[in-house]
Amino acid sequence: EQTAGRWGLSEAPLGDSRSNFVVGDAKNTPNVYYAKKQQFGAFFFYRNVTIYLRLAEAFNRMGYPDVAFAIMKCGMHTGMTKYLKSAYNPTSVNSFPEDSYFLTDEAYNMLKSEVPFFSEANGPIFTNTAIIAFIGVHQRGAGATDHLASPYKYEPVLRARIDKIRAEFGADATAEYTQEEYINAMEDLLCDEYAMELAFEGTRFSDLLRIARHKNMATTYGAGFGDRWLSKKLASKASGITTTNCYLPFK
Repeated sequence: EQTAGRWGLSEAPLGDSRSNFVVGDAKNTPNVYYAKKQQFGAFFFYRNVTIYLRLAEAFNRMGYPDVAFAIMKCGMHTGMTKYLKSAYNPTSVNSFPEDSYFLTDEAYNMLKSEVPFFSEANGPIFTNTAIIAFIGVHQRGAGATDHLASPYKYEPVLRARIDKIRAEFGADATAEYTQEEYINAMEDLLCDEYAMELAFEGTRFSDLLRIARHKNMATTYGAGFGDRWLSKKLASKASGITTTNCYLPFK
């Protein structure tokens, strides 16, 4: 659609295309596919994207869900400044809608000083040049999310997930959105991203268990929320599982 003389992407019901990174079998049977993840003799403990997902998870629980979302949307690079809330200028014909800007100055300053990815010394390392070295984790499967016109926006995406979680766990659907809910919802988005990006790499259960423990500590939707969340996640495979009964006791 065209707004204020600019063309933007208003809807992209394409889903995540990482499922297309497969090849047919030897007989080219259309309904049989193999995911070609392990193609080399070396054993990889971590891939770059695994580290960035873990980093986003850590920033999120530090209280910066906007930074976690940026890692998903555009990747960890100095070009994140275009998403700063302070960059929004309602009087400029070149501005995008206000909800396109989501990164707080506090969060970006944290990345320049407290966790200095973008310090004077490190900034040049995390700068995209003519060769794009840094992209968003979600961008790997969902296309061009690193743009102010992309429908993959912080507020709409996070609030839709909060509404979904409230409905699933019987929370008040009319309450004001809280920072704790944003953090919890961002963690759920990261959990979904783990499932898509790290499929068949043997980390799913440990990811779920770790995230459930985070949720238990946060008590965003009451005590034991992480256990209820984990039980719901694994209901079809291990009904009633919690963070305390998932391992055999050691005596």
